[in-house]
Amino acid sequence: MSKPVFLLAHGWAGAPPIWEGLVAELRRAGVAADDIQHWDQGYFGTPTDPALPPGRPVIGIGHSLGVALLLVRGGLSGLLAVNGFSRFTAQADFPNGTPSRLLTQMRRRFATDPAAVLADFTTRAGLPLPPGAANADLLAQGLALLAEIDQRSAPLPPAFQALAGLDDPIVTQAHSEACFPARVEWLPGGHALPLTAADTCAAAALRLAASC
Repeated sequence: MSKPVFLLAHGWAGAPPIWEGLVAELRRAGVAADDIQHWDQGYFGTPTDPALPPGRPVIGIGHSLGVALLLVRGGLSGLLAVNGFSRFTAQADFPNGTPSRLLTQMRRRFATDPAAVLADFTTRAGLPLPPGAANADLLAQGLALLAEIDQRSAPLPPAFQALAGLDDPIVTQAHSEACFPARVEWLPGGHALPLTAADTCAAAALRLAASC
């Protein structure tokens, strides 16, 4: 059987360094560097959309918005959702999402003061502000995507696991359960599980790979 490739996708206002701890754990477990690929949305650097080797299973590892993006991308043998969701904003048939008025306010404020919005969001989420200059256009596009994306009807890969923080202020417990009912493993912590629970995230990803 072909070795799996791990495809890592960060969330809004994120960047590949969020995965440094997880990558280190995968490498310690014997995963080759070339078998770990980053899908970077370019919020703080150059966007990258790696071409994956054909015929090999792909294990997606997504954080926050990165999970929904991986569901859009498809073609996965496994998916680890970390602080993730299939839909972000609430609507009539999805009341446990983030109220749309909050995202609307965030988008309006971002148009005039992106630095303040980034500072507020990363502080609330418990995430570091990534290094590099922020690409305001791509970040604004990401906020628009948060308002629209809906992958609730997308089929989950054969191997799937969701990890969520018990005290996540961005994706609440009710939100996580609404997206992935009966599929969530709860961990101590908030919205920064790739940083605070890198070893647990890596172990879950390796279990998914083994099941593929």
